[in-house]
Amino acid sequence: MRDDNLLEKEEGSRRPVVLLFLDGFGIDIFGDVNAISTAKPKFFYSLVKDYPIALLKNSSRDPRKRYWSLGTGEKIKNFSQANTCLSKILAENNLRHLKISSAYNFTYLNLLFNNFNPESFPLEEKLMVGQERLDVFSDAKEIIEETKKAIDDNNHDFITVSLPILDQLSANYSFKQTVKGVKLLDEYIRKISQLVLDKDAILLIVSPFGNAEYTKDLSTDWLNKEPTNNPVPFLLVAKEYMGKTIGFADPLDDDLSLLSPIGGLDVFLPTVLKFLNIEAKHKLMSKSLI
Repeated sequence: MRDDNLLEKEEGSRRPVVLLFLDGFGIDIFGDVNAISTAKPKFFYSLVKDYPIALLKNSSRDPRKRYWSLGTGEKIKNFSQANTCLSKILAENNLRHLKISSAYNFTYLNLLFNNFNPESFPLEEKLMVGQERLDVFSDAKEIIEETKKAIDDNNHDFITVSLPILDQLSANYSFKQTVKGVKLLDEYIRKISQLVLDKDAILLIVSPFGNAEYTKDLSTDWLNKEPTNNPVPFLLVAKEYMGKTIGFADPLDDDLSLLSPIGGLDVFLPTVLKFLNIEAKHKLMSKSLI
């Protein structure tokens, strides 16, 4: 039976946390233009059944603003220099932070997510994979290899990984290739999840924006190559959270589009901090889901 009580974090020693960004993974009704529902990512849906999930929603389609909102806890309408961000807060709490990103996606994760700060915060490391040219499958494979190595080495308290397979495929390749990418991404999520659970660590999965769930405008028959503003998933994976929820039950037949969004992208940062049991020095405008 599901436990609908608010999630609670156990007191005690710090455990490694892996934050996985799935750019391009949005939530929309099942259909012929939805590459995600067409691919049927079985492992992802199994995580949805077993662990707490929430849908986050914002009207902006701008990936820059959406990454910034996730990282600062500010509403997108306030897009400017904020008082703080997750990377800064981790540094203030002496947590070792590693960011892993493709060169193609480097700006989002390492500048906008850092509240426009081009320099690394104390105890923050950045690992850029590949070249500026787009090489979706090669970059993804290397990102997974570097993530595995980082988890195995156990030298960081917090590892942030950007895996933008679906965004890159939706924007540059065919529907068939995007469906293939969903299946590959599902396998990568399985590998990372198993690594994290084997280490008794914590995995946070979130999508900054959608793309692969809406590949064509049916009213005009035009291909859609741009990010969407559909709801995105926020999933908490750790052994003690199995069987718990954040306020609602399992979606029917794995259809997440039947669930109502529970907050905006700005609630992500305060929720992560609550989850980690740490506080920001500057007061956050948004409140945690927990």
